[in-house]
Amino acid sequence: MPRRLPIADDGRSSWRVVRARVFVTLKTSVFDRKANHRRCPARVGYDGVADVRQGSTSSWSSRDRPSEGMRWAAEVADKLVGHPVIESYRVEMD
Repeated sequence: MPRRLPIADDGRSSWRVVRARVFVTLKTSVFDRKANHRRCPARVGYDGVADVRQGSTSSWSSRDRPSEGMRWAAEVADKLVGHPVIESYRVEMD
């Protein structure tokens, strides 16, 4: 659980640490050689796996208003995450 920051004299009492997790994967239209092993789970007894996609996860923190957190995380991800032509991302807030 994010800890609440002390009340500031400048009216920022509603600010707190906002944490975002960003999951980056290749778009489904891009062949993912590293993850093209969807048969592997079946080899060890797990049937029914429809698709496997590899990716990366980043965690970011900022001191912001909770209502602005999602906008902030999406803006940062748009500018800093991967290659937008072949990668997509999803943001989750804590």
